[in-house]
Amino acid sequence: MRVSHYSGLFVVVGLCGLLAACQPASVKPPGQASLWELLRRPGVPAFIAIVMLTQISFGTYYLFFTLQLERHGHSTDVVGQLWGLGVVAEIVLFMYAGSLLRRVSAQRTLQIALVVTALRWLSIALLPQSLAAMLVVQVAHAIGFGAFHVACMQRVVELFPESDRLGAQSLMYSLGSGLGGVLGALIAGALWKAGDGVPELKTRLAKLMPEGPWHYPEDQVSDASERLLAAEITREQLYRQLHDELPYDSTVRPESYSQRPDGSVEIHQQIVIARDSQKGIVLGKGGTRLKSIGEAARKE
Repeated sequence: MRVSHYSGLFVVVGLCGLLAACQPASVKPPGQASLWELLRRPGVPAFIAIVMLTQISFGTYYLFFTLQLERHGHSTDVVGQLWGLGVVAEIVLFMYAGSLLRRVSAQRTLQIALVVTALRWLSIALLPQSLAAMLVVQVAHAIGFGAFHVACMQRVVELFPESDRLGAQSLMYSLGSGLGGVLGALIAGALWKAGDGVPELKTRLAKLMPEGPWHYPEDQVSDASERLLAAEITREQLYRQLHDELPYDSTVRPESYSQRPDGSVEIHQQIVIARDSQKGIVLGKGGTRLKSIGEAARKE
């Protein structure tokens, strides 16, 4: 199923939830405020906006976290284990939620959760190839999602009298979580389809550059030699496929670079590692890892 199909499904479900929340009860309990009256209470619009914006970001996370990890070399098993770790961390947080709120106010917990969530998204964007970073990101799901949810429920208690709390929860889940999740899925799908805005960014940067003479030939893409570029391509694959198994002090040394009569290039390179014990990591079982690195580098 394509991403657009998922987005469409979320739209339908979210709108159904919103319409259900907006329907008046058949018998309105005495003293219970309407949905619109709840929205006009002091502090409520800001609270709903916080929930909605947070859920917009989570919509992106739920749709594309797996794709981001797989794109940067993590296996399906590892991705599944990371999702499981996030769920376990969330459950543990819920077990100690009462103790948390006795020590930290709901408003401060929300602030901490928002900062943690921002750091999670930044880590996923900048360090997706690092398994250690992704482990921390998923453990932090306990705070970014679990503590956030607990604090939201406590804020409902603080902002609304007991007679209005049921309606307030419906408001929070329909407008905040429901509509926010739908918008997050739609926005993420649109950005993914558009190439994350890279073409627009390149056009904008090109317009900002001052005009001047060419310092290099038009077809020259770098001032580095072809030997060095080839070595860097192999080193990139070395890091992508081995991740944290191999320290980043390893390097690739070019040995020979010769042009064949048919126009192709024959390249010999040497992978330099810090310790002999790392040879097995680079080679892999039966040399399969080294072969995979070489094939990926040649494609580049």
